[in-house]
Amino acid sequence: MSTVSRSGLTEIPGFIPGTSVVCEGSIKPIETLSFGDNILGAEGHSYPIILSRKSVLPTVSLITQGSTPSLVSGNQLFWVRQRFKKWNNTKRGYDTFFSDPKKVKAFDLSKGFYVGTPISVVKKNPYKLTRDECFLLGVYIGDGHTRKDFRVSEGRPNDRHWQLIISVGSHELDLFKKLVKLKYRFYSHSKSVYRAVFSSKRLVELAETHCGVGAYNKFLSKMILDLPVPLLKAVIGGYEFADGSQKGGVYKATSVSKSLVETLSLAVAKVYKTTCCINFTVRPRKTFIEGRCVNQKDTWTIIYRKRLPKASRAFVLDNYVWNPVKSVQNHGLSEVISLFFEKDVNILVNCLEVCSLVPFEFE
Repeated sequence: MSTVSRSGLTEIPGFIPGTSVVCEGSIKPIETLSFGDNILGAEGHSYPIILSRKSVLPTVSLITQGSTPSLVSGNQLFWVRQRFKKWNNTKRGYDTFFSDPKKVKAFDLSKGFYVGTPISVVKKNPYKLTRDECFLLGVYIGDGHTRKDFRVSEGRPNDRHWQLIISVGSHELDLFKKLVKLKYRFYSHSKSVYRAVFSSKRLVELAETHCGVGAYNKFLSKMILDLPVPLLKAVIGGYEFADGSQKGGVYKATSVSKSLVETLSLAVAKVYKTTCCINFTVRPRKTFIEGRCVNQKDTWTIIYRKRLPKASRAFVLDNYVWNPVKSVQNHGLSEVISLFFEKDVNILVNCLEVCSLVPFEFE
């Protein structure tokens, strides 16, 4: 943490460790940020952190549709709208009205407020990814891993095996072969599972750097979220193929990775101009699978449609998804991390747009 003393700074008043912040080139936990790190503003510009500090402050637990729960300083400002209904006697029905966006403290939020998530308009492809590569990266996120060992038996102990491996159920073989056009080889792994092996250093490095290693660490990097819509749509399509279920136009997937459901919600907003629901489930620490006792983690479930339902409480306006506040509860004193900037900023934290307090006189 930086201890530089400055006056006239603006402050993001505080989120607990583990909170996800969208930075210029990646998405990072707030506790890893410090002086000089560039935070991406909601409008697309980046802002360097001048300092960060820990403090104990009164906090609230905020739950909205479309994001993971936030434990945040009660003074934290959120970018919100309110929706009103007024009876129209002529058409014998209600007209809906929306307030202009405004900054409201977490302490003052309640049901009836809608917190904004900007829909990204960035279209970048720095690695010149193809549609097939994007689809495969999505499949990897859902059910893939990379080989980590080295070529010791070949007398090349410093050379790694560059292999990206996808598990494919026997019932999915024909569809997988139809959808995946990149070069690979198949082998039988178990009675009902095959493995598709892609021998490619490029694919391995892309997957590990921009999608994570291990189910608990999977995510969509800022580079992937910045892809043009057709390519990002292919990533989502690959993930849908590998994981989850779809019924009646509703897609549902469960993951042990909080970062994955958070970043996937941003991808869904960009591609489909819609919202999602995110639910958390506490699981027993151990369970039995095929007679074996295995460890188990808590899970996150993301649910979405590819078109915003008319009955949805969320709405899309001015290139934002506005998600309703579901609950706000006082949480007492908690240790939080605050970020300080030289300018007034609006940034993305836990997929929600938050605003700085100005001016802040730092002693």
